[in-house]
Amino acid sequence: MHLARFAMVLWCASGTVALAQEYVIVDDFERYDLGAAPPAWRIPNRNVGRMTPIPPDHSQPNDYAIVFRDGTNKVLRAYTKNESVQIALPQGDGLTWSLNVHPRLRWRWKALKLPSGAREDVSDSNDTGAALYVGFDCDDWLGRPCIIKYTYSSSLDVGTVATYGKLRALVLATAADGLGKWHIMERNVVTDYQRLFGEPPPGNPRFVMLWSDTDNTGSEADVYFDDLMLLPEG
Repeated sequence: MHLARFAMVLWCASGTVALAQEYVIVDDFERYDLGAAPPAWRIPNRNVGRMTPIPPDHSQPNDYAIVFRDGTNKVLRAYTKNESVQIALPQGDGLTWSLNVHPRLRWRWKALKLPSGAREDVSDSNDTGAALYVGFDCDDWLGRPCIIKYTYSSSLDVGTVATYGKLRALVLATAADGLGKWHIMERNVVTDYQRLFGEPPPGNPRFVMLWSDTDNTGSEADVYFDDLMLLPEG
């Protein structure tokens, strides 16, 4: 759904003009050329400590994140085969997010294929066909961010939490919900951080990242993301 229509749905559902005026579009991918990575996004290094522009040759046959036509909309398509791909928007460089104003994050995703046998709670098979990361600076001597990883799981039940160091993976959708259909996700990030880490967020998010990986299971994933937006308390 294009965000112009998406906002109207929000307005109608809320019954107020205020909500329609206060949402912030993070990205709906409509402004980019088809078949290429969205240039406003960045490539994170291994520890997500540095972000670099996406190079022209970033897309490979077995791993890419490109703007794709889905019906009348442009969306982000992430494909991996025994590989991983991730792109991010850093705070202050494509992302302006104040949790005091917009504690909620909303997006849509669709999975056509998810990695076979993947489980976020088992390290040897820890692949996720579609994931959205929200990262924070936190007091870690290795400089690692504290991350909420919202996942579309191949096998785990919705609500499952897996912990890896400073990362908390929270399953929001699962293959059992059905493939090939768009699902709208909405999360209060402040509430989720408090529950998952046991304390309030240490400031505003440092980045948002879209992710797909199949390298542990040696399998394949084909997923779409669209209509990322920030919402006020509601």
